Amino acid sequence: MAIDRPDISLHAHIMAEIGLLFPLGLARSVAMALVAHITPAGWLDDEAKHTAARYGIKGDAYQALLEQLQRIEPAGLFAQNLTECLALQLKDRGAYDDNMQQLLSFLPVLLDEGIDGLAHKIGLNPDQLEQLLKQIRQLDPKPGARFSIDDGDIFHPDLIITKTN
Repeated sequence: MAIDRPDISLHAHIMAEIGLLFPLGLARSVAMALVAHITPAGWLDDEAKHTAARYGIKGDAYQALLEQLQRIEPAGLFAQNLTECLALQLKDRGAYDDNMQQLLSFLPVLLDEGIDGLAHKIGLNPDQLEQLLKQIRQLDPKPGARFSIDDGDIFHPDLIITKTN
């Protein structure tokens, strides 16, 4: 589903969706804290995992929370890198299969060796590969850019208090 909301900021959209996904409790608190780690592209920055860990959310619990957040539309939000962003969008479209997974994992080969080299690497003929690449070209590597720019940096707290022994 295409969402184009130039009238609302990315952070406001995500916070509203978090309010619907998580009633109250720790998961909601951590999800709201992760909003500060969303880049204008809609991806999570490298510090997000550390923020969740400060709340005690690590490992499988972090991954489970992330999977819930990645259900927020448009597909691709809360991705940790380009490959994951594209994979989330392909899954949303029902177009993520073994060939597409292989293609995404070897996508950098395309720059070095071209279509023939990439086709050889993943075991497809160039025509099959071209069809997969056509699907990828229809994806949005920056799903967060569909929203307006946030006015000010209101999501970064002046003070963070953590409980210690």
